[in-house]
Amino acid sequence: MCELTGVPHESRDLFHRWVTLLVTQGSAEEHASANAEVEVLLYELIAERQKNPGDDLISSLLQRNGEKNELEPADISALVRAMIAAGHESTVNGITIGTLVLLQHPEQADWLREHPELSGQAVDELSRYSSISDHGTVRVALEDAEIGGQLIRKGEGVICSLSASNHDPAVFKDPNTLDLTRREARHNVAFGFGRHQCAGQMLVRMQLEVVFTTLLRRIPGLRLDAALDELPFKANALIDGVHELPVTW
Repeated sequence: MCELTGVPHESRDLFHRWVTLLVTQGSAEEHASANAEVEVLLYELIAERQKNPGDDLISSLLQRNGEKNELEPADISALVRAMIAAGHESTVNGITIGTLVLLQHPEQADWLREHPELSGQAVDELSRYSSISDHGTVRVALEDAEIGGQLIRKGEGVICSLSASNHDPAVFKDPNTLDLTRREARHNVAFGFGRHQCAGQMLVRMQLEVVFTTLLRRIPGLRLDAALDELPFKANALIDGVHELPVTW
């Protein structure tokens, strides 16, 4: 993500630390300090790319913005930060959780190994089965509404669970079973829905397709090297995952 956006190689450790703090329960002081460092760096990069554009996302944003001048440097900085944070953390945890699920279902891993051309379908099902994010869907009703026979009154809170939606038996047959041949998995809402869909979901999907098919091909004997209840799952994080995934082959 840093390469795509034009962040220099020597600054990647800073961005990794910032993203980690962003999605975990770091202290307010740690968040503020890392965010300030990232903002200063991005403002410097934006100023530099305005003078000397390159082949990166910041330069493209500046060139497009030059035609209409709709975005301030703060807007461009916010866009770049969102792309780096979401593109990095979603992919990292999607790879780890997806690999864990495949290792727990070796017959499904065998199917994907034999049908790499259907990796897109497999990623849809893995995303449906193990949604890595279920946050940001808290709303307040602005007026009375009835959904599925349930009256929601103006002012009441609503929690829309992406994970529950992806395991809705009215949409997915036998939803708690992993089935990489499931065609209706493309209707999953792991990346949101409508105007609230993840802007980088196509990049994440592409990366997951490449990683899973390559991993299964290159290391066919890959297997989990720890009990499930021993794995250090991320607690209180905005995106679900594990801190490490011990494997052997």
